[in-house]
Order: sequence, then C-alpha cells, then structure tokens
Amino acid sequence: MRIIFSVIITALLLFSCKKETNQKPIPTTNNVALNQLKSNQFKIEGEFQQFKDSTMVGLFIDNEIVDSTYIFNKKFEFKGDFTEPIDARILVKQTPFFADFWIENGVISIKNTTGKRLDTKIVGGKVQTEENILTEKIVTVSKKRDSLYSILSNPELDPNTKTKTNNYLDVLQEQEKQMCFSFLETYPSSVVSMRLLNIFKGIWKKDEVASIYKQADNKTKQTKYGKIIGTFLKLSGNPKKGDSYTDFTQNDITGKPVTFSEVKKKYTLLDFWSSWCRPCQKLNPEFKKVYDEFKDKGFEIVAISFDQNKDVWNNAVKRDRTNWIHLSSLEGWENPVGYMYGVNNVPENFLIDANGTIVETKINPNKLRKVLSKALK
Repeated sequence: MRIIFSVIITALLLFSCKKETNQKPIPTTNNVALNQLKSNQFKIEGEFQQFKDSTMVGLFIDNEIVDSTYIFNKKFEFKGDFTEPIDARILVKQTPFFADFWIENGVISIKNTTGKRLDTKIVGGKVQTEENILTEKIVTVSKKRDSLYSILSNPELDPNTKTKTNNYLDVLQEQEKQMCFSFLETYPSSVVSMRLLNIFKGIWKKDEVASIYKQADNKTKQTKYGKIIGTFLKLSGNPKKGDSYTDFTQNDITGKPVTFSEVKKKYTLLDFWSSWCRPCQKLNPEFKKVYDEFKDKGFEIVAISFDQNKDVWNNAVKRDRTNWIHLSSLEGWENPVGYMYGVNNVPENFLIDANGTIVETKINPNKLRKVLSKALK
C-alpha cells in the first residue's frame, strides 16, 4: 500500500480550497523586510510557544533535512538561498509537530501558540498566500476527517457504523475535490496548483489533470512540479490484462542500463515495490520460492523500485535475498516506469508472456506457481 507520511500530510493541507470568481492581487511580506534580502534569499522567523528552549527544530526539503537549529526564548530562525519557490517542512525533534510552508524570497513567519498543527499561522510571499487561500477551510475539514479516522481506529467498531463512516469519508473527499478544482481554475499558473496536481495525479482522471495543466503558463510548467506533471502526462498509461507491455530502459543497482525487452523471457513478472513496503517484504520470500523453481525454465522477475536512496534500495535487496533483476530511477513515485504502468500503490505486478501480452495483474505467489506450472512444463 502506498503510504508516504509527507504525501499524506501534504494532501490534508491541500484539501481545502476557497472558491474565487476573479483572481486577486496577492499581498506579500512587508517591503522593508523584503528589501533587506537579496532576490534569491529567504529568512524564516519561527515562534513556537509550546516548546522548551534548546528543543531542536529541523528544516526539511524533499524529505531530507537541510538545516537545523534550536528554540531560544520560544523563537528560532533559518536563513538561506533558493532558486525557485519550493515547499518545505519544519519538524520539531521528538514530537509529532510539524509545519508545511513555501520557501520564497523574503521573510516567512511561522507561529504557533497551542501546539495544535492546524492552529499554525504562516505569513510569507505570493506563493504562501495562495497556499493560505487553498487551505482556508482546512481546520473544519481536517477536524471532521480526524474525528472519522478516530472512529475507524476502534477495533470493536460494528460493521454498520464502519460502513457509514467510510461513506461519509467518501462524501468529504468528493467535496474537497470540487473545492480544489475551484482553486485550480482560479490559479492555474500557481506553483501551488502544480503541487496539488502532483499529489492527486494518480487519483484524479488523466484528462482532469491535463485540462488544468494546459491552462498554466510556460514559466509555471518549468517549475519542479510543472515538469513532473508534464512528464506524467506524456508517459502515463493504464495497461490491463490482455494489453501489450510497454518497453523501457532503466538502470540496475550497478548503474548499468537494462532494457526490459532484452531480458524478458517466456514469462516475466514485472514487479513494483519499495524497501519501505512491508507487504512487499512479506511477499518476497514466497516469490523467491517460485523464482528459484522456474528461473531455469523460462521465467524471470524484473523488479522496479520506488526508492530514492541507492544504499537503502541495495540493502533491501540484500535483506530479502531477491536474486532477480532490480531496476530503479531513484526518483521515488516519479519513476517513469511507474507512470507507464499507472502504478500508484505497492505491491503491484504484471505477468507478461512470450508474446508481450499482460496475462495477469496483481498476481499472488500461489497463483503464479499454478500459472507457471501449466505454462512451463
């Protein structure tokens, strides 16, 4: 199952959108503070009343810590350079508290007096103001969502209540989607809109994503998330049982390019996984038994990892002792092969025969053994 903490939280922060009929001028940080910084510099002024002095605070970008400091007199500060507006996160060490915001030119103020994430007040530049418009209703929506999740977490919940609760969650999701579309239509050239599309590109219909993307200006399309969406729309597919496979080339752990059509055999399992995927880890030993039984009879496994760190990926391969072909672009969920096959969750797989036809999807080890026992006698 696709579970990435940062993506889940970002999605929650983006689920609230303000309907606008006309795009309005965006206020920014005060001109005095802005003029004290160069055009490629930022300053974060934080104030967290609920944490003690000497508590460590980390600044994260793309899930990697880029700087850290300590709270003093309830305050902390970060300074740095940037090349384009980028989404970032403040994490307080050894606590679940965090704050998501946009780094851009000028002073960014992040304040919280209650210790509750949804009470955080963030003031920044143009992009942050657009983000604030998008999240204006997040407190109400998130509290509803959190209360429902709390209900669902009860192991003794009766089936009828569970069904009703899940149905209400579906209603909330649709309401949120419509509010978000309202924002996207009002701010199609916002970097915030590109990130929103990136979060939901695998959930919303492709033509819905494409429709919004086409309205963005060229500058926005050249941003980090704009490029990701452009690549997604170009490569994304949704192959099903009976369709032909799509060929690709990707590097193995040693950095050597491997082309799928050159290594596939009579039957090839194209398996999508990641080192952090516990269901994948549980399945790998069973798939290994099948692989060892049929690898000399015309069967191969080509595994595509959604990892980002080569060492973590390599260690997971060694941990699971999976001696088949392993490939990755080390781009996480932005792996181009994942786009081609419409993969949004792991584990996921496609069984491909000698003719290049997808004969099974989501196949488990037991069924795979039965299929191969008949086909590779």
